[in-house]
Amino acid sequence: MANEVLFMSFAGLVSAFAFFDVGVDATNIYAALGAEGTFRILILRKGSPEKPISCALKHVSPLDKAEYEALSYAWDEHTAAGPEVIYCNDILLWIQPNLASALRTLRHPNKDRALWVDAICINQNDPREKATQVPVMRDIYANARQVIIWLGEERESDRGAFDFFKWLSIRLDHGYGWARIIVEQSHNFKSLVNLLDREWFRRTWVVQELASAQSAVLIRGRDLIPWDVISDVLAKLRHPLFLVNYIENSETQAALNSISAMETARRCVNGTFSLSLFQILLATCFNDCSDPRDKIFAVLGLAKDWLEKGGLAPDYSPEATAEEVFKRFAMWDVKKNGQIRILSCATNSGQFSHQPSWAPDWRRIQNRHPFVLYSGRTMFCASGSLAVEAWYSDHGRIFHTIGEVVDSVDTVGSEPRFCRLTALSSHTNKSNEQIGNFVNWLTECHHQAADLGKELSDESSEKFWRTMTCGLTGDASPVPPEYESYFHEYWNFTRYYMDFVSSNPADNTTVPNEKDMNIPFRPIQGFSGGDPDVMTHALIESSLEKWSSRRRFCTTSHGRLACMPLEAQEEDLICILYGGEVPYLLRPHQTESPDHYIVVGECYVDGIMHGEAVSSDIARLQHFKIV
Repeated sequence: MANEVLFMSFAGLVSAFAFFDVGVDATNIYAALGAEGTFRILILRKGSPEKPISCALKHVSPLDKAEYEALSYAWDEHTAAGPEVIYCNDILLWIQPNLASALRTLRHPNKDRALWVDAICINQNDPREKATQVPVMRDIYANARQVIIWLGEERESDRGAFDFFKWLSIRLDHGYGWARIIVEQSHNFKSLVNLLDREWFRRTWVVQELASAQSAVLIRGRDLIPWDVISDVLAKLRHPLFLVNYIENSETQAALNSISAMETARRCVNGTFSLSLFQILLATCFNDCSDPRDKIFAVLGLAKDWLEKGGLAPDYSPEATAEEVFKRFAMWDVKKNGQIRILSCATNSGQFSHQPSWAPDWRRIQNRHPFVLYSGRTMFCASGSLAVEAWYSDHGRIFHTIGEVVDSVDTVGSEPRFCRLTALSSHTNKSNEQIGNFVNWLTECHHQAADLGKELSDESSEKFWRTMTCGLTGDASPVPPEYESYFHEYWNFTRYYMDFVSSNPADNTTVPNEKDMNIPFRPIQGFSGGDPDVMTHALIESSLEKWSSRRRFCTTSHGRLACMPLEAQEEDLICILYGGEVPYLLRPHQTESPDHYIVVGECYVDGIMHGEAVSSDIARLQHFKIV
């Protein structure tokens, strides 16, 4: 939340200003909450649409005895309208227009309505009050009769989206196939995409607000739809054959990722699933919040390890900068969970930043799918059975650990360029360029592995496909033996596909058929998901997209193949650290003493992911000081 004199929703109004009338003290509105477990409820006074909005704040305790609805919404940063005035406890209060629109829409003409609106119910000018209210945000939304998700006023661009969601819900439940949906309703998908571009879907606070809800409804203008209809349809729309064609922009993809995080968090709240704070931070790392400290504080109530082990209290004091909060979390996770997984999310490999390289900046995460996110599924154990050895010194500036250098980076490939061929249903200039970049990247990796274009031996070929998939399926399980033949078939397919694209100009036609490509197996047939070759090719693409397309293909000084962080450089050190599931890439610090390093991130190195490089020679052990 913001520190300004403003009242804003934890769902994103953190940057929305609420100003008091000149000469009016905020304490005239906010009486102290007093005893622990006391909360404020906003009583929205009844009134006709043309009358000014009037409300009052009422103290309630305990929370589970109160009858109210909770509002979840986001300040619309793109609005041109200025703040609007309302009356709160008979005092003039200026609020942002999106909140005013929500209150105006929700106001009953003939009776008062009890709401919880964090922009007003929490004194945003009191850091101590915010620090006590944030940990119980989950309870506030869980005890609400329902959570009202306000998306904003209706826009022409997404006018038909709610009706289309309802149509999809019925058709998908009655066996409609993807081809039929695309053919019959392609003109309607634009409104759905435009709806998902609304800011609410990308805010950090809404994850906890929605996950905690007993029930939830979305309201846009005067239209309403149950959340369960939206979430059910979107879960089915995450089909890979659909997304590439109709949801290409990054904002909509971020919205889908956020919704996935919300549904996972709901399972946590319902007790059917549990996530650590580290896992939740990765799931929500691309969500937005105006106060970066809320990257941590907004999801605390969803984390099982935080609920059980405590610590890491919300702190909105001036001393608790975002960098300090991120560092506190890193230290907390190592101490409370006995793991060094934070090193997998390194975001600062620069030499001169004030932020330690071992403390991830959760505003700058590049890869939300590190190997350690899937701990227990990948079966990686690079350090064997060695236990974590880690501690801090110099007031939390230096992270200490024990391990050994096992290799170093020799050559570094170019930045990956991925394209899901199995989802293409037509050829355009844009798609042809993407195909060319993708196939050229694969070829470059192959040449790099084969030493400048020579043919790979059988052994090297096996190492190549295993490294390109990082030995994992798209869901992070170890690849089964048949993936070797799947990969080689897919490799051949990309060659034929590229030849076809090169000799046929883009004309928005459908993807090539078997006759056009003259290849000895069934090619991609657009949305025909039942085709065996489509499925095996899609399996390989799923693995490539999740793992190697987010890393650089590298070779090592000892002749190994590897997938490294995007910031990898030649001569970086590949290290096995005590308790590490994966190898880590360290770089000697240029200005510190020789035993000081910065962490670049985690890596896949073929042949050492299961303890093969761990030495029994104690003389090889090193004390690493990571700054």
